[in-house]
Amino acid sequence: IEKKLDALWKQFPRPAVVANDSQNVTGNYLYQSENLIQCFDSYHSKNSLFCYNAYENIACLDCSNTKSTFCYELIGGGMHHNSQFCFNCEASHECYFCFNCRDCKDCFGCVNLSHKRFYIFNEPYSERQYFEKIAFVKQEFKDSGMFGLQVFQGF
Repeated sequence: IEKKLDALWKQFPRPAVVANDSQNVTGNYLYQSENLIQCFDSYHSKNSLFCYNAYENIACLDCSNTKSTFCYELIGGGMHHNSQFCFNCEASHECYFCFNCRDCKDCFGCVNLSHKRFYIFNEPYSERQYFEKIAFVKQEFKDSGMFGLQVFQGF
């Protein structure tokens, strides 16, 4: 059976890559996309790297199961903008290190929040306090090399 199967595979070769209506892409199963590097199962995406199962991702890096713009290290959810290191969040904007948050903006290190803004570790802050604290935290992370990756500068 193995020999027959091998002969069948040789008789009907498979395409090396499926990339329909896509330009300048590497990966597989890419549809109507452009400028992707090592992305898989992605649709209508642009200028992204290492994404999987992405729909309409624009300028994202290492995101899976998302619909996002300008994001890094996201898994699950969708409609994110400029968020990083979030898991299973929906409609997050400017959120960092969050888990299972819905329709949140300007949140850092939060879990299970919904319709919130200016929260750090699930504690509310005024807009001014939030940006002061976040500036300090981001600088500490940047100084330690854990934050502020400038990936898209020459892409």
